Amino acid sequence: MGEHLTLEKANRLGMEQGAFVSLDMLRRDFNLKPKTVNRLYAEFFRLLIPQVGEAQKETHHLQAVLERMKHTCRKGSYERSVNLIIGSPLVSQYESELRGLEGWVTSLYETYITLYGFHNPSGVPGKLLEMARAGWELWHKRQVEALPFLKDSAQFEYMLRL
Repeated sequence: MGEHLTLEKANRLGMEQGAFVSLDMLRRDFNLKPKTVNRLYAEFFRLLIPQVGEAQKETHHLQAVLERMKHTCRKGSYERSVNLIIGSPLVSQYESELRGLEGWVTSLYETYITLYGFHNPSGVPGKLLEMARAGWELWHKRQVEALPFLKDSAQFEYMLRL
């Protein structure tokens, strides 16, 4: 082949093809020794461990914020004397927890894109666009049908595909 493998080339290929596909291509095209391939393969999984750990922390934060939201909703469901709606302590508490939920969902989604991108970077733009499209279509359907809690998981079926 004659072409010399550099770290920059390997990294660029990884960002284009994903870690595992690029490693297989490098193994084949540059005749990497099995020991080197095995070391890099293991290193790729080691690099993923902190990302998975981050997602686990985010899910713990999500659980905590959802528990607080449930507590607020239960408390509000027993309220008997409401003098103030907008600005009431329970609505304010709900809004605060909703901001927390949004933050942790966003953080988890960012970690998901990182994990997905490590495996299949070329698929990331499509995932982002499909998620936005599915969210918009679900919201629009809820608006048209005047059903704020309408479930339509079919909109998000693409997420089951890598």
